[in-house]
Amino acid sequence: MPGPVEPYWADIIEPLASDAWPAAEVRNLSGWHLRYTPDTTIRRCNSVLATVFDDDHQNPNAIKTVIENVEKFYKTRHCLPRFQLSAASTPVQLDQILADLDYKVEAPTMVMSRTFDDLKIDQRVINPVALSTVVDENWLDCYMDDIPDARERRSRMSIITRNNKKPIFASIVKDNKTIACGMMAIKNGYGGIFCMHTRRAFRSQGWGSEIITAFIQHGLRQPINHFYLQVETDNIKGQRFYKKFGFQTRYLYHYRTHF
Repeated sequence: MPGPVEPYWADIIEPLASDAWPAAEVRNLSGWHLRYTPDTTIRRCNSVLATVFDDDHQNPNAIKTVIENVEKFYKTRHCLPRFQLSAASTPVQLDQILADLDYKVEAPTMVMSRTFDDLKIDQRVINPVALSTVVDENWLDCYMDDIPDARERRSRMSIITRNNKKPIFASIVKDNKTIACGMMAIKNGYGGIFCMHTRRAFRSQGWGSEIITAFIQHGLRQPINHFYLQVETDNIKGQRFYKKFGFQTRYLYHYRTHF
């Protein structure tokens, strides 16, 4: 079941996070957003965002009919039907209906956030971190450091460059090579932190901390009141890292996929 930690946050953050990772195609079906992007394994871009549902289709049989249309949509695109489910998902019985239809749970994830209230902000000048509204090849090469598939790399590049809200790209460069990176998507006073990555040879040297600190400092100069990010529930090390910066778990989400 989706984790109802703080449903209020899910209602706010889920649409923002979806906008931060814009799918190539989005179809509205009874209020649900059917998202499709070819050649990528990113689940968010190939799943249904079910945060709004038409009141006229609340009985289980009608819901199953809409699910059948979802399956047709993804089948014609040679993609597995998948739903992203959280405390904001509607109708409320959707997770159980999908379970009964043999949709399997994937990637349980916690969403963490931090406001400026009581936030301890490191005022050091973070010299190693360069911030830009333009993504370059070095940033992309770092972010996709562990992704050898050329089609996947092209698809992810298209997703990132498709975001027309001018996200902030953070880079740490050594010897003309980006060794650590991150992205912050800004909308409605919320800064969503994504794409945190450090090349393997440079891990455990504090570069991720430098990038998070740079994002927070940038937030002081912008109309940002809240930061949010997501980390899978089995990534204990990542959870501990973000908690050091005051991030708290607000809610959980997972995917249900029909294989």
